[in-house]
Amino acid sequence: MEISESSATADGISESTPGNSESKPLQRIDEEQISNTDDPEPRKSKRLHTYTEKGLQYKLSQKEKDYIRAKKELKGNIDSVSMIWTDLSHSDTLRKERAVIEELRKNLDEGHSEFVMLLQHDEARDVITEAGYLCKQAVELRSKISERIFELEREEMRSRRSEKSQSS
Repeated sequence: MEISESSATADGISESTPGNSESKPLQRIDEEQISNTDDPEPRKSKRLHTYTEKGLQYKLSQKEKDYIRAKKELKGNIDSVSMIWTDLSHSDTLRKERAVIEELRKNLDEGHSEFVMLLQHDEARDVITEAGYLCKQAVELRSKISERIFELEREEMRSRRSEKSQSS
């Protein structure tokens, strides 16, 4: 009886067949070759992921924390910007505030959608209502800021025109 042993090659993997003492290196496929295949999307497991009760509770608490954090950040930003947006006279500052509000609104939307998926119907409805109200406030404030930016730019154009006409 002949015993064959696998031996290492330069790439660390080899194949040995019974009765043949030569080692043949196995073909290695690196990540670049994998990404160049005709399959446009990586294969995903078709198996449904089920959580244990403890795992579900942990995931629920994590998603709830993410949602609450996003909600507090957006609410705080809305409150602070609501008080000062009419006093700001630089359109660049207003644009930055508008972008921050939009980013925080997107974070809340993402956080609440992930959290809602784990809740019961009544709880989910309450969270959706709460997040919807806050998102509505954010959109309204964003619209007001946009109007203010438009007004500031229009005033700036008028002042430039009047300076030009006075210098002529």
